[in-house]
Amino acid sequence: MPFVYVVGQTYYIRVYSFTATTGQSQDFGVCVSTPPPPPSNDGCAGATPVTVGSAGCVLANIASGTLAGATGVADAQCTGTEDDDVWFSFVATSPSQIITITLPNSTTVSSFNFCHQVYSGSCSGFSSFIL
Repeated sequence: MPFVYVVGQTYYIRVYSFTATTGQSQDFGVCVSTPPPPPSNDGCAGATPVTVGSAGCVLANIASGTLAGATGVADAQCTGTEDDDVWFSFVATSPSQIITITLPNSTTVSSFNFCHQVYSGSCSGFSSFIL
């Protein structure tokens, strides 16, 4: 659960380096803003439907997504801090389906670590497939 700030209270931000070298010098900026509202598919019940394509992942069957403002549900399947997930759904059209997650051209894989899981059942009681 994210930290909840008290309106009107002053908070202090500490910025530091964690390397062994002393006297480091690096310019940077600090910005504080209000986060965006959670996306509509922030929870299982609001999962965005994805159309299953028969010819691979072409633009017509790619559902766009964002984690901006998303909250998370922690579980033991992924590593790291699961604090920002969104949900999608699809109806299987074959006993074998390929799930591909694409990144925009401006995002490099080294700057974005993600995990995905596939569930069956309903939002109130589902089973996870380990991928």
